Amino acid sequence: MSLLRRTLLALPLVLVACGDRTGVTALAGNAPAGQALYATHCQSCHGASGTGRANAAGEAKSDPSEAASVILGGKEEMPAYAGTLTTQQVADILAYLQTL
Repeated sequence: MSLLRRTLLALPLVLVACGDRTGVTALAGNAPAGQALYATHCQSCHGASGTGRANAAGEAKSDPSEAASVILGGKEEMPAYAGTLTTQQVADILAYLQTL
């Protein structure tokens, strides 16, 4: 098999592997709903402006896919919210963070 053919066959796999595995960023978020969810689940650590611990707002703006993964799966001190928040709720929180 030629190198070109192998590359073309592998390209879709690479694109899927690099994309958002949570499916959150494909959803349209509702910022007002996200604001209420953020106040309940996130604000105590990340602050009202999202710039507290781990700079949630900056993370969400620079890499929404990674932010969704961290919200759902947790990371270091951040607990996982996969059993608490739906993917739509995470999309709503990310939409709100974009407004900060």
